[in-house]
Amino acid sequence: MKGNKMKYEYCGISLGDDIKDIINKFDISKIEYEKDLKYLSFKLGKISQKTNLECFFSIPIKIGKVIYIIIFDENFKLFNELEIWQELTDEIKEKYELYYDEDDDGIYLSKKYKYLKIGVDGGYGEMEEFKDYKERIFSFIFDAQEDIRWILQ
Repeated sequence: MKGNKMKYEYCGISLGDDIKDIINKFDISKIEYEKDLKYLSFKLGKISQKTNLECFFSIPIKIGKVIYIIIFDENFKLFNELEIWQELTDEIKEKYELYYDEDDDGIYLSKKYKYLKIGVDGGYGEMEEFKDYKERIFSFIFDAQEDIRWILQ
């Protein structure tokens, strides 16, 4: 059952926030227009120390609201429990009702939280220090794109 209450928020930005309410929080040099997707991407300045990837969120021009947030920040804790590079155990999968997304490699979806996705590193050596074949949390993704996809077509 999807729909349990969760605050999909990072750095004071939440899914559904209107661009006019948050635009002043950003350095204009951190905003990119993705022409092919007709999205604005806002880089949040939080960079993973291990991967050098930067957290960002996206706003489709047609909609004007935040629909996607991806978090690589090693200092962020989801539910005051889950963090980047933590092993994704069976207990965690069960607790948050996570299941592997057959359409998107390295992603777990949640039956419990509609917009939550968790990106994983499989421990196959992509990350030098993790070659133990254990799945580790690589990113947290708050994704409401499916809800508005029909509007964008």
